[in-house]
Amino acid sequence: MHRETVRIGDDTLTLETGRLAPKADGAVVLRHRETFILATVAAGAARPDADFLPLTVDYRERQAALGRIPGNYFRRETRADEAEILTSRLIDRAVRPLFDKGLRATVQIDVTVHAADPDSDLAGLALTAAAAACQISGLPFQGPIAGLRLVQRDGALANAGSADTNSAELDVVIAVGRGGLVMLEGEAGERPIDEFVAAIEAAQMVLEPVLDAVDRLGEAASKPRQTIDAPAEARKDDTVRAKLLAGERADGRTPGEVRPIEIEGHPLSRAHGSAIFGRGLTQALVSATLGTAREGAEAGGLFGGGRDRYLVHYNFPGFAAGEPRSVRGPGRRELGHGRLARRALAAVLPSEATWSGTARVVSDIISSDGSSSMATVCGASLALLAAGVPISAPVAGVAMGLVRDDERVVVLTDLTEAEDHAGDIDLKVAGTATGLTALQLDTKPGVVPTALIRQALEQAETAIAHILGVMAPVIEGLDARPSPARHAIFTVAPGRVGQIIGSKGRTLDALQGRTQTRIDVSRSGVVTIVGDTPESVAAARAEIEGSAVELRKDGIYRATVRTVRDYGALVRIGDHDGLVHVSEWGEGDHSGLSEGDSLLVRVLGADRKGRIVLSRKAAAGASEADALN
Repeated sequence: MHRETVRIGDDTLTLETGRLAPKADGAVVLRHRETFILATVAAGAARPDADFLPLTVDYRERQAALGRIPGNYFRRETRADEAEILTSRLIDRAVRPLFDKGLRATVQIDVTVHAADPDSDLAGLALTAAAAACQISGLPFQGPIAGLRLVQRDGALANAGSADTNSAELDVVIAVGRGGLVMLEGEAGERPIDEFVAAIEAAQMVLEPVLDAVDRLGEAASKPRQTIDAPAEARKDDTVRAKLLAGERADGRTPGEVRPIEIEGHPLSRAHGSAIFGRGLTQALVSATLGTAREGAEAGGLFGGGRDRYLVHYNFPGFAAGEPRSVRGPGRRELGHGRLARRALAAVLPSEATWSGTARVVSDIISSDGSSSMATVCGASLALLAAGVPISAPVAGVAMGLVRDDERVVVLTDLTEAEDHAGDIDLKVAGTATGLTALQLDTKPGVVPTALIRQALEQAETAIAHILGVMAPVIEGLDARPSPARHAIFTVAPGRVGQIIGSKGRTLDALQGRTQTRIDVSRSGVVTIVGDTPESVAAARAEIEGSAVELRKDGIYRATVRTVRDYGALVRIGDHDGLVHVSEWGEGDHSGLSEGDSLLVRVLGADRKGRIVLSRKAAAGASEADALN
């Protein structure tokens, strides 16, 4: 057995090979605190028919890793959840560029978390373990690489554990190799470029000893390394690159130019909010649907908890690429693009204290020629604003590319699909007018120097400003509440929440049934109503606001007449009934009143039977502004 141990901050990281899973082409055990991760690589026969590397990465978290029994019917792990799929995709994006371009063998990478410490960064550690297994597998893999999750709080960077869910100014997973970046994905709260670059440089410094350890492990335990010639189709891509290096783009744009943008605000009248965002031949039809807080999604992963009230779902049907492909459930690409768009919006979404509902954004890509995930970001901003969700600022996104040789470097703004395939990086950048909110970097040739990433980010900022400028007049013309009565969020006195809900929720259930609405009432008194028609929402709100009126002695209220009697008028304030006796009428006569008339009254108190006693006379001289309801 071979073992390498290094220090990361105050903790020890150990890589072992040669004892477990001996039949795999490569197998590495990674230990960190109480975390135990096994990563294996198995390669099959070459597939001459394949035009890409048939690589599959499966990352799984055992419930036993936290001493739990799975909660499903079978009491065992079944299909991977969304968090596991996204981590699988993260590892794939980091290791795939390091395999020789001509490799066409079927490669399977399995990464399993058998024990998990909440202070361990599972994503970064899993990526490191997988890359180390590739390094010793004998496959043509140009490592070493390693991964790390960094968060920034109060301007200070620190390695973060998987259970660390506190808000951060910046949160990124970074994979680095010798001399630069391999992969990056993360989000930030409208931060400047310098802070992302500082995180990249910090990760490079922290992971340098880990790269040394992986190299030593490879030297001690690696199988004989295969060599592969690049296939003819890979060599042909130099043809396209030569034109790009000369500044020639197929559509005639300059390297820093964004394609023509076409936007339609709120094209779907039945949706709470919607937008069509088109850039070149890429088009996203985006809708925003509002719901109650209870309609949020449960967070996944070993350390998941609580509900996500902002959901972004991305769909890519075959016709968008001109392919006759049947519609199936979301794949890894769809889940990854949806999560990236969610990351891009996170910084501008309102807190629960500001807006208590749930918003589901659905982006249907109806035509694709590159950068569809960033079109989703732009369309999602517009759809949320159209739905009346109080986001703090619109967000725009753009895909950046890079082509270089020994002498020249060209940074490309707003990649088309062909440019993406021919280029060296695919860097997706999202942000507001204030700063960046999300990044995702994939490299093609392997390691890319940080200085070139900075150059691409600076050019992306200019493009984002341009896109936001095009979006601005559309936003100004949007009716922020295109269907205002189909959802409502308001507050009532916390002391009235129990009365609204009723015993075991019966009162609220009955109201939802009568009005055909979905209603959520928080303990603090925030009420969210969602319905199919304006009339249903208005009716539910009227009943709740009526029942939520809490009368107080000497308070002035507007009352509605229910019945007129010889001895006075029976009136209602909210759901409270009271009597204005003839002795409390003051000047004039109450006989001319009719059902539905309104008047200002003062609460005098209650009689011996608990009935509310009201006075019109005592409210003389009061104005509408004095009324508490």
